[in-house]
Amino acid sequence: MKVISKSEGELSIIENYDLDEAFSEKDNNKGLVICYLLAYYEREKFISLELVAKFREVGVSPEYHKLYESTEFLKCFPEISSFLDSFDNDEFGEWKLVMKYQNTEVAFDGTREDTNVRVMYPKETKVNVLPVLGSIETVSYENNNYDPYIIRKLTDDGKMSTKRAVLAVQKLQTHQDIYHEYVSVVKNDGAVSSDKQIHVEGYTAQQLSQNYPLSLLGAYNYLIYLRESPKEALADLKNGLPRR
Repeated sequence: MKVISKSEGELSIIENYDLDEAFSEKDNNKGLVICYLLAYYEREKFISLELVAKFREVGVSPEYHKLYESTEFLKCFPEISSFLDSFDNDEFGEWKLVMKYQNTEVAFDGTREDTNVRVMYPKETKVNVLPVLGSIETVSYENNNYDPYIIRKLTDDGKMSTKRAVLAVQKLQTHQDIYHEYVSVVKNDGAVSSDKQIHVEGYTAQQLSQNYPLSLLGAYNYLIYLRESPKEALADLKNGLPRR
């Protein structure tokens, strides 16, 4: 998360943040994901949400101007998928959410596509929104469609946070053959036939994990390193990774 600006208006404090580490399966709807998670941050303190059309040259059709009080919204959209199904399209472009936070009515607003969020609250109050915005970034990683078994193995056995687990899977998926072998090994308790193992620069993940201080995940990440930067990776194996 980045702090973009803070300013003081006639009646309000205005702060702008970029939740650049928020996660979504799509790049162009992260703003909506942030909006939904804000509504569920502390449900009893969520007051209202307004969503409006992206283009409003003549006026906003009621179809593309939605206003929800908290009870109605939480009833209509118990899951983020239902919310995205309704509003993740080019017609809707802006959202404004109001909640009671630190005993103050605070407004958050943004757009469907952007991770930038503007925060406004009365100038006579002191509000620290960093905890809520930081929490939203972290919680966003829970809304992923990756193999739940693999995520669970990384979080439970690997002691990773969900965020780290999701980022690890994303990295592996940049090379689908390596990812699929990793998944096969995890789901089959390390068993993969020698004739089907992926070789990169003469190494397999099994060889790397057995002969170097690398976890199973680390070994598959090293296969990626060997494939993308073979000279550097081979040199590091020779000089920088002490053998067990």
